[in-house]
Amino acid sequence: MKRVSFVLTAILVCTPLLCSCTEAEISYPLSAYINHPIGDAITQYLSEQDAFTFPDESIEETLSEFGVEVVSKTTLRKRLGDEAEAVFGEYCTYLYVEREFTDEEGIPLLSPAVYVISTDEDRRFTASFSPEHPDGTRWNEYHATVYDILSWQYLPSDGGGYDCVALSNFAYARISCIEFFISSPGYIDSMQSDHIYTQFAPYFDDAISPRLQGVNVQNDLRLKKTTIIISGIEIGVVPLSRGRE
Repeated sequence: MKRVSFVLTAILVCTPLLCSCTEAEISYPLSAYINHPIGDAITQYLSEQDAFTFPDESIEETLSEFGVEVVSKTTLRKRLGDEAEAVFGEYCTYLYVEREFTDEEGIPLLSPAVYVISTDEDRRFTASFSPEHPDGTRWNEYHATVYDILSWQYLPSDGGGYDCVALSNFAYARISCIEFFISSPGYIDSMQSDHIYTQFAPYFDDAISPRLQGVNVQNDLRLKKTTIIISGIEIGVVPLSRGRE
């Protein structure tokens, strides 16, 4: 006879440091992966949402200290012109912020950035993992739902308007872990824990500063996959879509 009991533990927020190279094997400094205050605030906001709650305008209050506002497609078209069309998708929340930088000649530049949170199935990825346990007396099952959060960063165009000069992202994952173990001969118990995991691509918040300083920064910085790690243990890899934005 099998006996199964479930215990829900508190949510654990994990933010690992990603220090690998991008797809073209360009190496970036550690600061490129860990300096993302707006990304951290988005992560905190999403972690406080129900798993099935779509981000709404309440996120604007959370991000107000960064000058971020929730905007519509119409507003983005007015501010970015034709560049806005590439940003749009289904079931999206669009976050907009303007930053001022100074170029090498001391001329101030206005740099808009758009953060896109979508729950559309093209931006949501699911996977399950069952790592092996050598003793056979306990084993885990992990079920992950991963969201691809995008950041589009712009600089003024020579012909007027703006050009997107950097596209980055971070993977936001909700993971449910069910741990099975033999509690006594003939009986199997289980415990469930829920985790939140994030993995950032380089320069998620600011690819403009290094570009203006002459750093070779790719236009497309996005992760192609996220490697999920819980309590220091690699659980599995979830591929992220490229080209379905």
